[in-house]
Amino acid sequence: MKKSLPVLVSTAMLTSMWASIAFAAEPLTTAKKLETLIEAGIFDKDGTGNGAELDANVSREQLAKILVKLKGLKEQSGTSFTDVASDRWSAGFIQAVTQTSPLLMDGVADSVFAPSGDVTLEQLAAVIVRGLGLQPNHSGTVGGNVSDWAKGYVATAIANGLLGEKADFAKPATRAELAEASYAAKGVLDGQNKPAAVSVQVAIVSGIKKVTVTLDRDVDTTKASFTLTKGALNIALDSAATIWSDDKKTATLTVKDAKINEGDYIVTLGGLNAGLIGKASASFRAENESVKKLEFSAASDTVAKTRGANIPFKALNQYGEDTSFNPTDFTVTTPNFASTVKKDANGNFSISINTSTTLDGSPVFPNSTVIPIFLYENASRVAIERNYTLGFEPIIQKMELGAVKYPTDKRTLSVVGEAATIPVTLYDQYGNAAGYDSRYPDNWLVNVLIAPYSDTCRWEYGDFNNDNVGELKISLIGRAVKTEDVAVRAQIEGAIAATNLSISSGKQVAKIQFGAPSDSLYEAEEKDIFVPLTGFDESGNELTPDELVQDENYRKINISASSVKGPGKNGQVTLVKYGPYKGQLHIAGAAEGARAGMSAILNANLISKTGNNSFTTLQLPIQQVRIPSKISVVTLNAPKTVGGTAAFQMVVLDQYGKQLDKLPAVREQGRSVTYDVYVEYKGADGTSGQGDNDLKATRYDGVVYTTKSLPTIYEGEDVRNFNKAIVFGVAANGAGSGEKLDYIATIRKRVEGGNPTVIASSARSIVYINGSEGDFTYTVSKPTAMYATRDSQVLTTAQATIDGGMMDKPITVSAKDSSGDSVALVNSGIVSVTSSVYSVAQGKSSSPAGGTGYVIGYTPGKATMAVAYRTLGGGTKVAQVDVEVKAEQPVIGKATASAFKSMRFADITPGYKAWQLMGLSLVDQYGVIYSGANIHDYYNITGVIYTVETADPADAGLINVSNADSRRGDLTISDQLAPGVHYFALTAASGGKSASTYVKLTK
Repeated sequence: MKKSLPVLVSTAMLTSMWASIAFAAEPLTTAKKLETLIEAGIFDKDGTGNGAELDANVSREQLAKILVKLKGLKEQSGTSFTDVASDRWSAGFIQAVTQTSPLLMDGVADSVFAPSGDVTLEQLAAVIVRGLGLQPNHSGTVGGNVSDWAKGYVATAIANGLLGEKADFAKPATRAELAEASYAAKGVLDGQNKPAAVSVQVAIVSGIKKVTVTLDRDVDTTKASFTLTKGALNIALDSAATIWSDDKKTATLTVKDAKINEGDYIVTLGGLNAGLIGKASASFRAENESVKKLEFSAASDTVAKTRGANIPFKALNQYGEDTSFNPTDFTVTTPNFASTVKKDANGNFSISINTSTTLDGSPVFPNSTVIPIFLYENASRVAIERNYTLGFEPIIQKMELGAVKYPTDKRTLSVVGEAATIPVTLYDQYGNAAGYDSRYPDNWLVNVLIAPYSDTCRWEYGDFNNDNVGELKISLIGRAVKTEDVAVRAQIEGAIAATNLSISSGKQVAKIQFGAPSDSLYEAEEKDIFVPLTGFDESGNELTPDELVQDENYRKINISASSVKGPGKNGQVTLVKYGPYKGQLHIAGAAEGARAGMSAILNANLISKTGNNSFTTLQLPIQQVRIPSKISVVTLNAPKTVGGTAAFQMVVLDQYGKQLDKLPAVREQGRSVTYDVYVEYKGADGTSGQGDNDLKATRYDGVVYTTKSLPTIYEGEDVRNFNKAIVFGVAANGAGSGEKLDYIATIRKRVEGGNPTVIASSARSIVYINGSEGDFTYTVSKPTAMYATRDSQVLTTAQATIDGGMMDKPITVSAKDSSGDSVALVNSGIVSVTSSVYSVAQGKSSSPAGGTGYVIGYTPGKATMAVAYRTLGGGTKVAQVDVEVKAEQPVIGKATASAFKSMRFADITPGYKAWQLMGLSLVDQYGVIYSGANIHDYYNITGVIYTVETADPADAGLINVSNADSRRGDLTISDQLAPGVHYFALTAASGGKSASTYVKLTK
């Protein structure tokens, strides 16, 4: 008899045999109900009816067996009836149902059971009602023919859904009717036996990232939740991936980031009211993942003669899953042939062998040369070996196209520049999958046809994600005429396959309106301002900026303006098509002669072919010229130091509260007025330019101003430099305790070149204190989660070490004195960082004498780092910080760049980088920030690709950025670029994220 649940449920429970079978009142067919009862072990497929046998009558001994199964009774030995031999198959069941109290079944006469006799419907009703403990309704009415003694049982059975209305209840019951009644009775029994409070019965590891939890009753799965802990560590679960059984009693949990490794775990049920939970937790012990089985999965024992013959293999762990191990966990030996283990993006392993030549240069002969392969997993030493025969050069005979992968969160291509990829699996004449690197001797003949034909789609074939599986990339290079599914028919050598690709024409603009401008217009100031233009289709749906600037929509929009100038020809205001300001009007400032109190007017006119035109206008008041009004401190420095540095930043604000990067020269009441920012450095004695040289301030450009240096004056555009950071510090020879340095900045105004008057001022100061005196409170920083670098497929050996690479996470110490003031330390003073689990994470200090601490992750898991650091008083303290290491490879989750940048042509020197101009910053899921040269040094992670789009078509090809490996990111601008102002958008795409900078270039 088939039973489906013996592994997870306890046989000691009365209803445990059907713990995972749902018996709700569902609209199931009789056959389906019977199948469910068979799965529960209540019915025997061979003994209780199958197919047409559902129409057969039910015997008394068959009913006895079903009652035993339903009630969870045990068979009894012996016999009490003369017509039932003790060795009859049903004897144990008959004894069980005739010995219960209250009685379930009885003989038809003294010592006579009549095991083969039929069971009538009214007898079935009586037995089921008694078995469920229901009270017969003797006053109830029954429509069909029924014996007087049975009316109460039949009425109760009908009322509880155990039997349907029948014309004659005195006739024999069929096996179909028994199945219907048993199914309904099982539902009633489940309700009767259901515990009032749910308890966790058992939890077991069911996969390297899965835990299966069994409860003793069903729960509200929309509320129930689980937590998983290992000691004091909380193991994150992917709640969205939890799978519940149909009866809502069994949940399969998925660990979110790490694998389940060796140790004791506790799973706890939550999310429900406390009164609804009995035993909330269950514990289990897990073991580390290990390889239990290796097997070759190649279709043939003959491999093609090629640079990259592909021999797939399966590596199964103790749960029967494909192992999560890395290629470096395996060793492959192919005598006299070069080979390596690979793993594709879907987790499939293979051995790539160069079968075109031997290592020692000896000849190879198809159908004669034998290539032995010996493969083993390094830790378990589980091994397999097989001899393969060398075949001829690969002939592609079969091709399979995988699922189309559209841009993130999309199911169609609708925007020019978007691309979808289609995985291409090829098979050679031996039935083996041909990896992308198995092309021999040259590239394959590839042809792709897109139907219906459209010049808006362009195809490419290549290994774009470096997983040794080729992909078709279909790019939208023009706006689609209509929304439709197109057929992509690919032919590579002799293999042909096809799939469908969805493209969309995008929305048609029917209405436009202006949004809020990025800034105000000011008299006599050249300033780039952007005004959003929002479009709507005929249904009132808002268009994206991409949709708005599609050629068909772009051509419908006419822009006009007064009292402003734009970047276009003859000072025309333009609608930006590229970069972060896509879909916005670009204004370059107020027009010559425009004065405060006037207003600029922007007009946008939509000309629709259907006559549904739209017009919108925006009035922009021209404000008074911006003048300096206030100095704001945007970053505070630590007010005290024991020899360390402390940075701060001040900026000049105008009368409108906005940062001012250029001090104007204006006329007021017919007189010339100029402004500057005057900076003084005062020493301990309070006099300017006097005092000790020990305390210092370092400007953004590295220029050091000591207390004997002259004050600094910032005028005109140089105020940009004042607005940058200043760093306080102490000279190498140290300072005396109590020495102080003041940095005082003052905005000054001069009329007709006369004596200055003070407009506003602000000051910052720092004091040198003796670290050996006083009480200090220390805080040790905790690193965020980090990547497991061991066996990484994306890092070089140097990048995966704890020697200042990007994967290192710093651990620092900060201090405050007894007054609560922050104290600038020389360094963190960390002398050692040790790990509780060396195989998971390792730490070090940048200096044995005391420096910054670092920790790097090696394998997934959690560890506690003991951080020893020196105090200012000369002692040593130890702090503990927990770290988490995850297996998930780094991917870029955020990309940022300056939205607007103004550059001079002369500043774009050879080797000037795109990331340098953009201020590009990429951040992965571990919080690692890739900037500067690291963007390219860690290209296996960032995968950054640059594009340039020029506002003026005449500039196309004159402004370029390289994506070549050796010159990646190099920005070059041709000398043939015409003098004047040019605009272009520079975009960096990485890991599905992108950032753009709109560049104003002056030549």
